[in-house]
Amino acid sequence: MPTKTVAKGITRFDLENRRGYMVRIARSGNRVHQYFSDSKYGGKRKALAAAKAAYADLLEEMGPAENSTRDKLTSRNTTGIVGVHVAYSQDNRYPGCEYYAYCASWVTEAGKREKASFAWNKYGEDDALELAILARQHQITDRDQVVALYEGSTGSKRTKRSKKASKQATQSSRRNTKKSQAKKTAKKRVKKSARKPAKKSVKRAAKKSVKKKTKQTKAAGKKPAAKKAATKKTTTKKTAKKSAVKKAAAKKKRVKKKTAKKTTKKAATKKPVKKKSGVKSGRKKTAKKSARRR
Repeated sequence: MPTKTVAKGITRFDLENRRGYMVRIARSGNRVHQYFSDSKYGGKRKALAAAKAAYADLLEEMGPAENSTRDKLTSRNTTGIVGVHVAYSQDNRYPGCEYYAYCASWVTEAGKREKASFAWNKYGEDDALELAILARQHQITDRDQVVALYEGSTGSKRTKRSKKASKQATQSSRRNTKKSQAKKTAKKRVKKSARKPAKKSVKRAAKKSVKKKTKQTKAAGKKPAAKKAATKKTTTKKTAKKSAVKKAAAKKKRVKKKTAKKTTKKAATKKPVKKKSGVKSGRKKTAKKSARRR
């Protein structure tokens, strides 16, 4: 670090061409600067001693600061107690992870600022505030020591406050549960109201689909009946044709049998014809031919 505040009004410079202590003081617009180098005063320690002595002399001459806010409430104070403020911190590794604490701060005689913080999660908001007040009053940075002082001085009060805090916590938890239940019921009502028209539309669609299915089933039942009737008609026609063909064939057979019987009977009744010799027949033919020619 090139510069560092060593004490109130005294700053250390550690630069390449400048090593020493700077004393600064301001009163009612007048500023005084004095520089004490290590090389001029024979080392670091001698220069620091000279700077402290110069600052003390300047304080005696110029007096204390009129605009000093030490042990005074300012507009930034939100707790109403001097030297105690609310500290806020957030862990960026985890979203929504926030911490609150009461922090007590003061400046020592050497000009060094000291702090002691007490988290709400660990000590509770009320106890953390009282612990911070004790730390500011006694100017103690050790938390365990402050807690021991608090327990020794206000043990009975703490028990009463813890009981009250427990009661308040139970009441707040009950209120939170009631609120959560009311929110849940309201959400359920909203969901039901949103579902009712949807349910009606679903029921209507289901009824329509059922009607369509019933119509389809009826039509499907009618179609096979018509098909069965048509098939029956075709089968009856085919059977009628077959029977007619069979009857016609049987009639033909009967007619053939009758004709065959008649021919056999005729053949049996006819007299046998005697055959003449072939010479006589030839002579008759020639006689007929000659007669014709004449």
